[in-house]
Amino acid sequence: MAEYWIVDPDARVVERWRPDDPRPEILDQTIVWCPPGASPELVIDLPAYFARAWAEEG
Repeated sequence: MAEYWIVDPDARVVERWRPDDPRPEILDQTIVWCPPGASPELVIDLPAYFARAWAEEG
């Protein structure tokens, strides 16, 4: 199952589009991804990610 992520750094969200979705899932806290046959899953803490991307102190 293919999915696409659109990252909006200004809004600090990720739009996740999956097949047959009429609208994206809007994620602002965590994104979890695990393609078939892979483990462990990838978990991204979005507030921490964007803070690092913007070089903010944590």
